[in-house]
Amino acid sequence: MRRCAGYGPAQTRKGPEDGDHCMVESFVRWIPSRHDFRCVPTEGLAAMILGCLLVGESLGSRTTGIVVEAEAYLGIADRACHAFGGRKTPRLRALWSGPGLAYTYAMHQQWLLNITAQQESIPECVLVRALWPLDGLGVMASRRGVAWDDQARLLPARLGTLTSGPGRLCKALCIDKAQYGWDLLDPGSLLRLEVATDEQLAEAGIREGTRICSGPRVGVAAAGPDALRPLRFWFEGNPLVSRH
Repeated sequence: MRRCAGYGPAQTRKGPEDGDHCMVESFVRWIPSRHDFRCVPTEGLAAMILGCLLVGESLGSRTTGIVVEAEAYLGIADRACHAFGGRKTPRLRALWSGPGLAYTYAMHQQWLLNITAQQESIPECVLVRALWPLDGLGVMASRRGVAWDDQARLLPARLGTLTSGPGRLCKALCIDKAQYGWDLLDPGSLLRLEVATDEQLAEAGIREGTRICSGPRVGVAAAGPDALRPLRFWFEGNPLVSRH
């Protein structure tokens, strides 16, 4: 099993066994780059993407959130990955098209957002599992069909109704098949990754040195032993991450 160690801003401490939660050293702000998405191992990217700002612009509205939870999917050798065994279908085209692209797909009537990693011949990706919502909260609430008021942003449980979980965050940011294949590393893209400011991170309760946890991915029990690999990463104590 590959560990996220020896590269990037986050380094994993060795856990007792696959499936156990282990700790990553700490958060260090990272500038998303094509080079890193192509060259850094994907489990490293899944830790490094924490604390980045995901920006969605649609129908004249700007919605943003800080990534607080993500999962790595490791291509042809990972039974939980759509490209396991070298599978190629029209739906998987983005996954085989190089780094930094939106690989969106529908599951259980919800859309999910993955960001492709590695070079064209390596179909790996990072699933964005949860955001701390920042801009456009009222718009997000309307898209999610939940009630909203000025006090709601002070309550983590209310924020969680917007962007806690991969399906919720896609609906809140209006992400679906229309964004398939978009370049999230293009600063002009209407769906993109950016560096978060100190103020944005502080609103999400994150600062340099905030601890990161890792553990098994969610909802991949059918992947057998691969389901136990600690390829999910999240900020320790963040109330918007999955309860698993």
